[in-house]
Amino acid sequence: MQFLQKYWFLIGLASAILLGHFFAKPLQPISHQIWLRNAIVMSVMFLMALPLPLATIMETVKNPWASLLATTVNFGLFPLVAWLLAPTVDPMVRSGFLVVAATPCTLASAAVWTRRANGNDVTALMTTVITNTLSFVLTPLIVYLLIRESADIPFSDMVLKLGLLVLLPMLVAQLLSARKTVGKWAARRKSSLSTIAQVGILMIVLLGTSQTMLKLPTDQMPEILGILGLVGICCILHLCILVSGLILARGFRCSRGNQIAVAISGSQKTLMIGILVCIQLNVSLLPMVIYHAAQLTIDTFVADRFRARSSDDLAGDNSPPPPGEASSSAR
Repeated sequence: MQFLQKYWFLIGLASAILLGHFFAKPLQPISHQIWLRNAIVMSVMFLMALPLPLATIMETVKNPWASLLATTVNFGLFPLVAWLLAPTVDPMVRSGFLVVAATPCTLASAAVWTRRANGNDVTALMTTVITNTLSFVLTPLIVYLLIRESADIPFSDMVLKLGLLVLLPMLVAQLLSARKTVGKWAARRKSSLSTIAQVGILMIVLLGTSQTMLKLPTDQMPEILGILGLVGICCILHLCILVSGLILARGFRCSRGNQIAVAISGSQKTLMIGILVCIQLNVSLLPMVIYHAAQLTIDTFVADRFRARSSDDLAGDNSPPPPGEASSSAR
């Protein structure tokens, strides 16, 4: 039960992909209902944005540099590294892999993992707000620059769709949460709202996988070795960006808490928007799902390592001085 409670979402992702793969035809009447998919997307974005505290924005406006650095890593360095790694990816899923680079930071897990690592979760939250607010323009732009030669990119349609399905629900959620009663209610039920939103994401993965299978010829499915290679490349990509974010934050002399926030929020990508873009472009969802699962798994160990090191540092600071130093200080 503890295993299921901890990893139910990852198990759900794998199950949704398998069900969408093997039951694509029975799910066809549902997966082709565009209004249903759009309604789920808007609901998920609304539920995930509702608990975001408006005070976070005001707090970080006073000192925005760490969040801006994380945003630059997420929307600048990440696409560059992904583009360099793309030739090593199976051509069947390469476009979907590059879509990963164009998506913004996660709406919930970046702050949760940053807090778990004893980092500055306010910086991670602000990175989430900035990247998701800018995503309706930057995501189509990066997608256009990276895969315009291999796919037809409806740039203006994508900007409009992301604006309506992503930005609008987030703005409405923030306006509602600005009211004290709504804000307090959302804060108390943050865990429940996140769970409902994650269930919505699993539904989108199921419907998106089903729709992709119906449009994708069977001879264009990647082989098992290609999938395993994709898992390895996604892990390498995430670790490269995470380490680069940490090094850059140290280079800019950010505090330790902000270093952790830049590393984690700069390297995490949201599943919801990535799937939405993949469905619109009719490219494989597999890289987006694999990267999301990889980042959650890797960052669990990374966050625990950061936390343990912070605890060791605190223990070292609080440890009594050696007898010689104690006597000299007494003198």
